[in-house]
Amino acid sequence: MEEDLLKKQSTDFIGKILFSLQKMFELFIFPRREHINLFHEFWRNFTLKLIRSQSLPLRLFGWEQVSELIEAASGHRPMTKYYSVCSAGVNFVNGDYEYVGTIDDDGYASIIDEPKFERIVPDNAGEGAGKVLTILRCTMRSNVKWWFLSEADKNQPGTDKDIDYYQHKSKENEEAEPPYSGWISCKSYASGHNLSPNFLKHGLVVPPGEETNTLEHQLAAWTIENKVIELVLGDSIHREVVVRSQALLKFLAFMSPDNELTEEMIEESNQYCFSLQPSHLLLAWKICTGKSDDAISSEVINLLVFVIPSLNANLAKVLLSAIQKSLEQKPNLHAVASFCDSLALGPLEYDGSCSSYNTTNTNGGKLPYEVRSEILKLLWAILVHPDSRLLKHYSNIEAFFARELKIERSGRRQRETYLALCF
Repeated sequence: MEEDLLKKQSTDFIGKILFSLQKMFELFIFPRREHINLFHEFWRNFTLKLIRSQSLPLRLFGWEQVSELIEAASGHRPMTKYYSVCSAGVNFVNGDYEYVGTIDDDGYASIIDEPKFERIVPDNAGEGAGKVLTILRCTMRSNVKWWFLSEADKNQPGTDKDIDYYQHKSKENEEAEPPYSGWISCKSYASGHNLSPNFLKHGLVVPPGEETNTLEHQLAAWTIENKVIELVLGDSIHREVVVRSQALLKFLAFMSPDNELTEEMIEESNQYCFSLQPSHLLLAWKICTGKSDDAISSEVINLLVFVIPSLNANLAKVLLSAIQKSLEQKPNLHAVASFCDSLALGPLEYDGSCSSYNTTNTNGGKLPYEVRSEILKLLWAILVHPDSRLLKHYSNIEAFFARELKIERSGRRQRETYLALCF
């Protein structure tokens, strides 16, 4: 459909047509998975036309469709292949739980039967040796679905005959898969084991060769191939588009691998065509220190602050290092201070799970220690800047720095480091 014709249509009307087509392909056309893929390909191409439009209302409607595409693609995410459970007070439940539920004829986890993950505690594990542990989803009397980590009864699994160690009283958006955190100890097991576990996901239950052909991978590849992020941050940048692009940056961060990115790796490996890249973050920061008007710079700063908790450690360090380096040019001080002030107001969560450093960005959105170290370096660089006392954000940044130093387990080490710099 040509743009002139699209301009004559109500975006509400177009949206209703797209929604009806989506549901028709999801519910009534078979083979379902093949035709859903075809519809999403059409949907992505149509959305690209919208976000490239010269008409601002069509562009904004296109960005609404980007958010809808992300939600729809995540709703069709294949089941996780196995979970690593860690940090549980009941020590023998820590370990890997593999999907043992039903596999359909196409090689995917069945959407009809309840998902099930299983672990056999090794014979040399001491306490719990030989136990068969399961992660099960059970439908409660109130019709809500809760997750349980249990030693399931052999004859009646998923009943009150199970020995339940941990449970998760899941909300509707947490019912599809075992959540990362929020698990609580069950009363059916002895007290003194209240330390809650975290669940890290690995792999997907898909046929061989389809690991990077999910709807989420297709959407991420479409974003990279069509330079959609560059479109947001390009010459035609608009603050309302920047606001609406938050979901896409967070999605690409979710798709990012955990190992360190280099330009050579990005060029040589296909896996990086599905993820947020250092160049995206550096382009965004360049706008903040450029000649953009204050309203646009402010929205881009908000965009970066929004996405930081979703970045893996390597991407976060790339961004924070670039911001600190930009302090070498005096005119950038106010942009850096505005970024840190916004960061101080954001919901940054400490990651105390599983290991000293958790660089996984897909399992909880919490900041690992090494990212907090980079944040502290940035805050310190501002506080000792010769012109910092003139900043209107100085007191907020100073309070933020003090608050970060109080966070344990690394707080004491960081306090000693920065105390030494004062002499």
